[in-house]
Amino acid sequence: MLKKEVVITGMPLEPLRRGYPAVIREAEGYRHTTPVLWMDQLSPTEVTFETQNTIYHLRVVAVLKGREARRA
Repeated sequence: MLKKEVVITGMPLEPLRRGYPAVIREAEGYRHTTPVLWMDQLSPTEVTFETQNTIYHLRVVAVLKGREARRA
């Protein structure tokens, strides 16, 4: 079975850990995944990780929303 691949930009709320769901803060809200099967940190700002159904390509950046974005 081919897994869906998704490119996302955001900030993990906690370090990614195998066996635990990832929670990523994105500009539109929060993404909750199924448990992480494996991950590979390609650079300080790029991580690829796989869950049961999806392969994610995460570009890590600070995400500003609402009042935080207006202050920046």
